[in-house]
Amino acid sequence: MPARHRAQQLLHASPAGFAGPGTRPRYMPDLPLEPEHIELDARIELDTRTVEVTVVHTLRATRDGARSIRMDGVDLRSLAVDDPDGEPLTWHYDGDVVHVTWAKPRGRDQRCRVRVRYHTRDPLTGMIFRGQGEGRFAATDHETE
Repeated sequence: MPARHRAQQLLHASPAGFAGPGTRPRYMPDLPLEPEHIELDARIELDTRTVEVTVVHTLRATRDGARSIRMDGVDLRSLAVDDPDGEPLTWHYDGDVVHVTWAKPRGRDQRCRVRVRYHTRDPLTGMIFRGQGEGRFAATDHETE
């Protein structure tokens, strides 16, 4: 069967229109602090397959009282987290997720920022290193889920 016809079968087999049979619904998370802007500074070393990153997330409160966010990140080394505007916050890292909580809750539509610095070698997710010699490269996979 041609691929086009198989795709049409899948399209019409699902009430959602795109998912295959048996696919469970998956919904976007409800984020009290929603990412609005990302400022990224990355130093990529192809020879050692390492990356040093500083990222500043600008977040907007989607409701009154918002003050926490969790960010996925596996095998982040020399991790440091702070608020570049000097707002007090606490954070902890369990090896998979960075949990950040500001001392002061935000009102709806107020913004806050968090700066995360780390390095990693041979990242498990989010970045791949490929090739040898002059054909080496690194590629990223950014998902905002």
